[in-house]
Amino acid sequence: MNTSGLLSLNDAHPAMRHFACKGDELYLAGRAVQAWVEEASSTPVYLYDTSVVRSQIGRLRDCLPSGVKISYAIKANPFEPLVQRINQWVDGFDVASLQELELALRQGVPPEHISFAGPGKSTDTLKRAIEAGIIINLESVTEIKRCVDLGSELGLRPRVCIRVNPGLDVRASGMKMSSSEGSPFGIDFIQLPEILKDFPVSSLELLGLHVYGCSQQLDAERLLAYLAAVLEQFKTLASIFPVPLRQINLGGGFGIPYFPKDQPLDLELVGQGLAELFVQHQGWLDGTDIRMEFGRFLVGEAGVYVSRVLDIKESGGNTYVIVDGGMHHHLANAGLLGQVVRRNYPIAVANKMSRAVVQRVNICGPLCTPLDRVATAVDLPALEIDDLIAIFSSGAYGLTASPTGFLSQPSALEILCQP
Repeated sequence: MNTSGLLSLNDAHPAMRHFACKGDELYLAGRAVQAWVEEASSTPVYLYDTSVVRSQIGRLRDCLPSGVKISYAIKANPFEPLVQRINQWVDGFDVASLQELELALRQGVPPEHISFAGPGKSTDTLKRAIEAGIIINLESVTEIKRCVDLGSELGLRPRVCIRVNPGLDVRASGMKMSSSEGSPFGIDFIQLPEILKDFPVSSLELLGLHVYGCSQQLDAERLLAYLAAVLEQFKTLASIFPVPLRQINLGGGFGIPYFPKDQPLDLELVGQGLAELFVQHQGWLDGTDIRMEFGRFLVGEAGVYVSRVLDIKESGGNTYVIVDGGMHHHLANAGLLGQVVRRNYPIAVANKMSRAVVQRVNICGPLCTPLDRVATAVDLPALEIDDLIAIFSSGAYGLTASPTGFLSQPSALEILCQP
């Protein structure tokens, strides 16, 4: 029996299913959002519920085949207190910048459990990665040569994997990082047999293969079809690999529900399908360390971005609500990060959860640009100045630096909420 008085939001948008309400108040980590905001003494604010993150990791452990190691892609959310907590629950980190590399090292993670992906690693960045002893995912012939030269200069043998562009077009993915028309990410699969013939194994400690072909995939069957094709490519490469294949990283791509028709990924089906694929590939996979990396799937649904209503006005027969947070904090919600057509993130009035929907409004941020749109034609309860607008699924890829010209705008606070 539920004695807390909290009501589940399971019947609301799928992105809200991790949270609850009591009367008018939205709750997060066992406490009203209004109370978290008052403690912060400021809006806008990001609130991250660590119990949601831990639950997502637990679901992955339960569903993925035994032995698959889980890495967190720090680029999804680099808030250090959150990274510190996640470090307790995952097997390593994936980084995509020098700053993320230093953040991962500060957590005391063994270097061999940190991998570095990204097509634009500078010479200085590569040098630091080699000095630290982390695994570098090589994305081009140029990077191979740079690592050889830097290793010789430093008297070290860099740890490396080869990032493969499988050239697969994965339908219904949020952002495609693999394409038959080419990609800035990784080395084309068809180019690798020739490259592997003369790979400088005496200069580089070649560990294995890495791939990350898509993101935000919610269709389990499409995701499995992609992974099946990748494993076939890896099997081919394993047969001509110049050293024993010690590690493969299958990337991630697991999506979360953002928009009205989105349904959560069938994680159980993905896990069952992967287990079957691993059985099919017994032999060349035996003894190989298998990793997958996850960003938004771990942290996206754990975050709620809260801003305060500053003004309400009528114009041209429409109602415009002005809030104190916008695109300078949450670029993805503004539709400027991976959306072809802008769509509203799931939204609620955190202090009026039980009120009836009575009006259609446009919610805009404080910046002097029409791009600063928080929600368009969204149906909400009657709003008043100082109401709290909550944007769900805001735990990943939200924070951005203030664009040039808006530097006077305050930064959003971040709070780690723990039950």
